[in-house]
Amino acid sequence: MMCLELIAEFDPFMSNHIDAYGNPGRGKTSYLSSTICEEFISLIAKKVLSVIIDELNRSKYFSIVVDSTPDISHVDELLFVIRYVKREIQEDTPAEVERFLKFISNIGHKAKDMLNAVIGTLEEFGLNLQDCRGQSYDTAANMSGCYSGLKTRIQNLNPLAIYVPCGGHSLNLVELSAVDSIKEAAFFFDYLEAIYDFFAKSTYRWQLMKQKLKPNQKVVKRATGTRWSSRYNACSSFKNSWEEIMETLNDIENNNSEKPINRRKAAGLKNNLSTFESVFMAVF
Repeated sequence: MMCLELIAEFDPFMSNHIDAYGNPGRGKTSYLSSTICEEFISLIAKKVLSVIIDELNRSKYFSIVVDSTPDISHVDELLFVIRYVKREIQEDTPAEVERFLKFISNIGHKAKDMLNAVIGTLEEFGLNLQDCRGQSYDTAANMSGCYSGLKTRIQNLNPLAIYVPCGGHSLNLVELSAVDSIKEAAFFFDYLEAIYDFFAKSTYRWQLMKQKLKPNQKVVKRATGTRWSSRYNACSSFKNSWEEIMETLNDIENNNSEKPINRRKAAGLKNNLSTFESVFMAVF
């Protein structure tokens, strides 16, 4: 409301609206309540979902993609995505589409709980499990197990739901295992993570680094995470900002106002940064 009042000082239309409806009392519509944005988002979400379900009903058959990941508040969220062939009324050419339906919070990791969540979600949107023709998950035992995994439990209910393992997840595991088996590569990515931690744990050091960077350069990135892309991003930003990182570490090392422990850490990271192995691995 305070933002709207500020805008109203420079916008006659908004000023007139707030004067007329700013405090109308109960039972009168003003669209100025503290929850109006959430209400608009909720209404838009319901409309989008209704369009998706209408398309699904026209297509009849569909596949499901389910994956879980912790959110920023460390609550495990189950992602429910559906794929189907969209049949346009005005077009003869169908198109395969992928649509997000909802997040399901904290249901556990057991295959039985996953199955109940899938069936419950399909029933919530009026979809029939017997129309499912495909399912795709990662290769974890609770999802892809051949005896009691989610894919097997669904196939027991609907044998036509063909299982396709997530190729990206499998490739990611291969890449991570390959790196862990090479000592030099493992040390290099540990070093990238140490560089990130050193700057990220202090807003002062982070700003020092950002001041050195050119407009087209990126800050250092984390070198850990489930996805291999996080390591690629960390290596790319490290390589492109090598000189600026070196200058920042050198400034911290030679700054007498810095704590001795931070100066020693900066010196150690700088010395490692100058080695042939670090430069070669970054370029390679």
